[in-house]
Amino acid sequence: MEFVIRKALLKDAADMAMCIISCWHSAYSGIVPDEYLKNMLTEKDKLIARYEDILSNPSDRECYCVTYAGKIMGVLVVQKGNTGADAGAIWAIYLEEEFWGKGYGKKLLAFAINELKKENDEVFLWVLEKNSRARSFYEKNGFYFDGKTEENDNYGKPLVQLRYVYNPSHKKELHVENFDQMAEGYDTDKRIKRAAIIADEIRSHIAAEADKSALEFGCGTGLVGLALKDLFSKLFLVDSSPEMIKQVELKLKSLCDYDIEAFCSDFLVKPPQNLKVDYIFSSLVLHHIMDTEKMLRLFYDMLNDGGCLIVVDLNSEEGGFHAGYSDFEGHNGFDQSDLVKLAEKAGFSVVSINTFYEDTKLFDGVESPYSLFSLVARVA
Repeated sequence: MEFVIRKALLKDAADMAMCIISCWHSAYSGIVPDEYLKNMLTEKDKLIARYEDILSNPSDRECYCVTYAGKIMGVLVVQKGNTGADAGAIWAIYLEEEFWGKGYGKKLLAFAINELKKENDEVFLWVLEKNSRARSFYEKNGFYFDGKTEENDNYGKPLVQLRYVYNPSHKKELHVENFDQMAEGYDTDKRIKRAAIIADEIRSHIAAEADKSALEFGCGTGLVGLALKDLFSKLFLVDSSPEMIKQVELKLKSLCDYDIEAFCSDFLVKPPQNLKVDYIFSSLVLHHIMDTEKMLRLFYDMLNDGGCLIVVDLNSEEGGFHAGYSDFEGHNGFDQSDLVKLAEKAGFSVVSINTFYEDTKLFDGVESPYSLFSLVARVA
């Protein structure tokens, strides 16, 4: 028997609706109120009519049926055009429970991505925050949470939805999965002490000026950025790890007197629009990014005239700092003169670059020495 994905026909509307209702009962039990799920069945005619309308009227939505042994066992709806200039959406993707965990969902998702990629640069979808099974499935197949949320009141109670964007290289380059797993226990005594020294180094390069804004790129749990909160009228804390941002948000609950905004974002995938600040600083982040020059150019574009970039990172070392991380594919630190050249190529005027910290890192009984530098550069 063959698993087939085909364009939906008008005559499929009733079977599609019943398949969707069945999938909702399997996937959303315990997440969506029981009353809502019961009403889906009693009001199935409304769902049938909805799909009859979609299939009868050509639009930017394309509907597909998944059939097995001639029976509809899944539904896919993708949307083009109205979702954004270069963005395509997976509007609905359902598969009967008996086909879960057998590779069929992965095949259906890949089909949806391929269809949207024919016309769109970006592919995204929305998933309920509490739907951990679906979130895990999407994350394993190249999607990541980009920090955008919305509250949906259509299910009998407010439920938060998360926007997931397709980028299979995201976790590989930024090691998001590793940092997600580390987030809750990240604030060890050693990291706290090192962060305090790094914060003092960054503070020494920030002028005492009123009404200045700043952004920390790769804020982690906020150890460095929050130590500098008194210097800025507005502070953005940004990280690509959703779990790290959750830890920051917990800390912000007791800091209501400060104007601090934390959000999850991958600037390399989708740079923020219309966000300009006076200072950008990062700590032990840049070496995780393969395209250093591209990142420096993004920083340059985000700074106001006369703005300042402060980068704290590793001097070149032999790989001991990331021993134990077999999937690490970043830089084993930087040669200072090489980084200065890249910063200048991006448009910066480099003010200084100096080593300020030395330590060792222990792994598997071996202590590896490392040192940190700070680079200070300004928008010309």
